[in-house]
Amino acid sequence: MTEVYVSKVTAAGQISLPKELRLAMGIGEDYLVIEPFGDAKAKGMTREQLEKAIKRSGKKILRDAYNVE
Repeated sequence: MTEVYVSKVTAAGQISLPKELRLAMGIGEDYLVIEPFGDAKAKGMTREQLEKAIKRSGKKILRDAYNVE
């Protein structure tokens, strides 16, 4: 099963990647390409609504966008 992770962006613009994700993807001290995936704030979504949407549609989005099962 594909996991979906949500990370907080700090006031300094930093994000933390969960350890499980870093280990699974072999990410060490490195550079990453980050692709925007929508604008929840512009759509007026609350954190709770966003979390529910991720749980409800995360697998389908990952499958459709990245061909991941």
